[in-house]
Amino acid sequence: DVFLEDLGAKQGLDGIMTPFKTWNRWWGPLTVGDLVLIAAPPKTGKSTILNYIGDAPFCRYNAGRNIKVLILDTELETHRVRTRKASALSDVNEIYIKNGKSQKDSDMEEKISSKFPTMKKRAGFVKHLYVANVPIEKVCNIVRRWAATETEPDDLRLVIYDYMKVT
Repeated sequence: DVFLEDLGAKQGLDGIMTPFKTWNRWWGPLTVGDLVLIAAPPKTGKSTILNYIGDAPFCRYNAGRNIKVLILDTELETHRVRTRKASALSDVNEIYIKNGKSQKDSDMEEKISSKFPTMKKRAGFVKHLYVANVPIEKVCNIVRRWAATETEPDDLRLVIYDYMKVT
């Protein structure tokens, strides 16, 4: 069977495993040339899922691999994404980080500061850019420039474009 022969030839194909066990079991890793669309109604967690996929370099299945991630976001500015990530990692409610209450509470402050090494490490592998109202030609240039200047030839690269326009 041609399909099975083709499938057997692709078994050595390398890719980036997602942090989602079920995704990896059903669809396997993200591989070169993949275009994956995640579509759902507003406020259903698409950006959250994409940011978790952006954490692929820290997924245990990818341990020791050089993976660089570029997240292009048309909805959330980088500082807002960082605040959400700090909240998720530290288990401190995002509102307390935003309004400064976490800095006045020693328990919350300790929870957040204990996650700084993780957040700093993430920054070396995952770059988030806010690209609202940027024409697609410029977005493509941003991706090319990132690949040429911030990644190595042997790095696996993952580009996530968080954008959905309903017309």
